[in-house]
Amino acid sequence: MKKKLFGGSSKGRFAANMADISLSDEEEQEEQAVPIHLFSSQNGKHLRPKSEKRKQSEKTENSPKRTTRLKIAAVILAVVLILEAAYCVVIFTDLIPPLSKLRGAYIETAMTTMRHQWLAKGLIPGDIVQEVIRRMEEAKAEQVGVNSGWEDVTQSTEELRSPSSGFSKEAAASILGRLAQDLGMSSGENAFFETFYELDEESTRAYAEAHPEVIKDGWNHFLVNEAGLEDRGTEIYTKQGDQVLAIDAANGLMVIRISASSYRGVLVLGKDPSRLKCAPAAQPGVIGQKVGEIAQANQGLVAMSGSGFDDGPNVAEGALISGGAMSGGRPYGTHYPRGYKRVELHRDNRLYIMDAHEQFGENCTDATEWTPALIVDGVDVSGQDNLYTALNPRTCIGQTKDETIMFLGIEGRKVDSIGCNAQECAKILARYNGYQAMNVDGGTSSMIWYEGEYIMRCANSDLPEGRRLPNAWVYCADPVEDPA
Repeated sequence: MKKKLFGGSSKGRFAANMADISLSDEEEQEEQAVPIHLFSSQNGKHLRPKSEKRKQSEKTENSPKRTTRLKIAAVILAVVLILEAAYCVVIFTDLIPPLSKLRGAYIETAMTTMRHQWLAKGLIPGDIVQEVIRRMEEAKAEQVGVNSGWEDVTQSTEELRSPSSGFSKEAAASILGRLAQDLGMSSGENAFFETFYELDEESTRAYAEAHPEVIKDGWNHFLVNEAGLEDRGTEIYTKQGDQVLAIDAANGLMVIRISASSYRGVLVLGKDPSRLKCAPAAQPGVIGQKVGEIAQANQGLVAMSGSGFDDGPNVAEGALISGGAMSGGRPYGTHYPRGYKRVELHRDNRLYIMDAHEQFGENCTDATEWTPALIVDGVDVSGQDNLYTALNPRTCIGQTKDETIMFLGIEGRKVDSIGCNAQECAKILARYNGYQAMNVDGGTSSMIWYEGEYIMRCANSDLPEGRRLPNAWVYCADPVEDPA
């Protein structure tokens, strides 16, 4: 009997097919039940389900992002800790003199600035602020009674200069003219160098030779103006080594570039003190005017900021003068308390540094008040450690022994000109023979205007012409009439 190759009935075949199907389901169930680590490929590597692979991929992608966030957080935390440590060192330690001095300078600047006092009080403990203020008051007190006398100026010096113009008298000019002829110079050229004795003669003559138009009307009308903010200045230098920006010999004016590593500024020399006055704004007590506006209203050739103002924390219109002042013999404002100083212009065309809390001098015609005094009777009295030591924009007025007027303006709060302290201003003025000098209101108010344009940058870039001020010191086109 032959055997059948297949099941002997349809039932058998059906059963066989069902068995195949059952076996397939069991295999699928077994595959799902078996742990992942039991699966392996032909080469023996572990296999994972797609869902596990997807989760692992998401972890891999998110891991760098989490790492980056952690790094950023760590950097921020480190910066915060460093700043906190630096704050504690700068604010609380006196073991590092430069840091202690920097802290004092910041407090001093903030407490003498109209809008920044709240910042110093908010950042720095009150007892530290008060200690700096106490030292400032002590420094002011040291200047009480340090007043101008002009005692050691000889009569011969007075005779050499004309009381009306500041130039050589007729007799002296004749003698100097004969001497000039012997030396091969014209009398005008010689008189020019006698008047502007600060000039380096070699560079001045070389410039005149290269630019003959500057002396087309003679040396006594030497005229060049390269003092604008966009100008480069001249190739003329002073004996002190500073660049000359402008000369107006007919009006006795010279503008000099003053610069150092931390600042730049201008020094204006005016040879005729009879042209100086303190001119008020057009509407005193109502609104101030910019320096150039005051100059133009008073036939001014040069003008510089004068008194400070106190219009409150949110207004800067220069209406309310700070301290006392006098213009053309008329006093206004209220004197500063003991410790402040006043610069007075008297009828003898000399500047006197006096105590602000005292009454105006009998012969005073024009004056403003501020602090500190820089030079009194040829002596540097600016102090060294406790008063106006911060690097800031500065404005100063002074006079030499031969009565040349000095306007000094230092730019500040700029990337290329941080500013300087009051002591540096005293050194600059002394280098040009300053005999009397005082620091006047600076900061954003510090500006100098010369023959139609501003020749220094305001500390606030949004105010290219500076603030409105209650008054300004003006060097006029003609001698000022005696108010008496």
